[in-house]
Amino acid sequence: MLSEISDQGILPFRYVLADSVYANSSEFIDAIEALTGVTYLLQIPEDTLCWLKHPVVIRKTYQYGGQRHTKELVSDQVKASISVKSFAARINDFFWYRRKVSEGTKGPIEYEFTKRRVTISRHGMPWKTVWLLIRRTLEPEPTYSYFISNAPLSVPLANDTQKVPAYLSAHARASTFLTSFSIPIDTSLIPGPIM
Repeated sequence: MLSEISDQGILPFRYVLADSVYANSSEFIDAIEALTGVTYLLQIPEDTLCWLKHPVVIRKTYQYGGQRHTKELVSDQVKASISVKSFAARINDFFWYRRKVSEGTKGPIEYEFTKRRVTISRHGMPWKTVWLLIRRTLEPEPTYSYFISNAPLSVPLANDTQKVPAYLSAHARASTFLTSFSIPIDTSLIPGPIM
């Protein structure tokens, strides 16, 4: 579907934002990555497993049914993968950056963000190395949200003076994305809200 939309050029796009239903689909992510110049931001569940460093994968050869087989395994010298929730809970406050995402009726709406390159685990094996973007609320007991992105390696966190463009303030995921990464946006490519 995404490749058809892109090929037809009816609705040009550079960003794909989706919830965890789509983030759990390897086929969906592969379809996005096949499109040139398209960046995704996908919400993931808090129990998603990852490694902070890409794990070493080894090949083991074994005999079964009279035939020789090879199996890839994560080396037992590698630390176990951890959930994004447990990783977020361990991050020192120094690494969180406060960002204003919009103006609310009672004042600015702000969150804290952090990002880190991680390798996502699928079926106990390394799957993709991506940006993990974590958003948390400002309450004493914050609520966390987790996202993965294929944004380029050189993308910095936005500085404090950068604000979310007003035309995107109604789009929460886009606001999260745009306030956390300094990515130039061609506003002509962003349609209004779809009702």
